[in-house]
Amino acid sequence: MELSIQAVHSMSKVALKTFDHLHTAHMNRQKKRLGGFVQYFETRYEVMSDEDKQKLNKFIESKEGESLLADYADSILKVSSDRVMMAMALLFCNGADFSDVETSNFIKASKNLDDDLINFYMLAHKRKRIERDNIPYSRCTVSSVDCEDFTNRGWDKETIAVYIYELIQMRLLLPDPSSHGSYAGADDSWSIHYGISTRTQKIVNLIVKSQALLTDSKS
Repeated sequence: MELSIQAVHSMSKVALKTFDHLHTAHMNRQKKRLGGFVQYFETRYEVMSDEDKQKLNKFIESKEGESLLADYADSILKVSSDRVMMAMALLFCNGADFSDVETSNFIKASKNLDDDLINFYMLAHKRKRIERDNIPYSRCTVSSVDCEDFTNRGWDKETIAVYIYELIQMRLLLPDPSSHGSYAGADDSWSIHYGISTRTQKIVNLIVKSQALLTDSKS
């Protein structure tokens, strides 16, 4: 957050003071988030085997490791959830069975994941699933007559729709495998469909593991 000399001179004393406060708050938040990631990284690193530690240290010093660290740093500065931060630390230490593509997708998604969306995601993944031979993965539905588990937690029908589509865009949920997507009836009825799979289950497992590690670290 830098301003040109001309811009600084043209600012009033109040504006300069406001800028200084904003800059300080911004830097403090960045330091806090980076410090949080390092702390969670150490939590995982301490329980790694010597062989795994050597592999990780070697990777960190490589060009590939440097590039991955840059991707992590960019996301870490935008992460607001401790669970997501711990999940990223686990992934960096190879503490989850993720492919390179799956890891990259989660890092990209982490920038937009807050605790409210994570709570919604965990609940959405528990919905009754439909299994059929003619669809590539399991199908789930949320409808106007079957959404109490969401509305009872404060998510109205608009939020339900927005959150599901956001999670699909982040590749944390999958598009409707039957290609219907959603339905709006003449009698104010509605339904939204999405998919889940073994890949999305791995993300759920990662978040559950992250929560468990956070709980243990505070006990």
